[in-house]
Amino acid sequence: MLTGSINYNLSLGYVLTFLLAGLGIVSILHTFRNLVHLYVSAGRVSPVFAGDLAHFQIVFENRSDFERYSLDLVCGAARRASTSPPIATGRRSSP
Repeated sequence: MLTGSINYNLSLGYVLTFLLAGLGIVSILHTFRNLVHLYVSAGRVSPVFAGDLAHFQIVFENRSDFERYSLDLVCGAARRASTSPPIATGRRSSP
């Protein structure tokens, strides 16, 4: 887009190019701020036989003072959301 704006001398092309670039940089910074000091670890897993359905527990641990009210975990078509308020110890688990 920037090359096209330079080539054809389009003022609105410059505006759109730098607006989208600025939005991209701001969204990267917000994403980093939301994920910094958030640790993900494996919880307990019960033993299963081959071919059985296995359930995994994933533990999110918040090691900062920043409160995270909603965490979404997506794997393929499965989606799990945790919208509980922060726990005093900073640990939250999602089965």
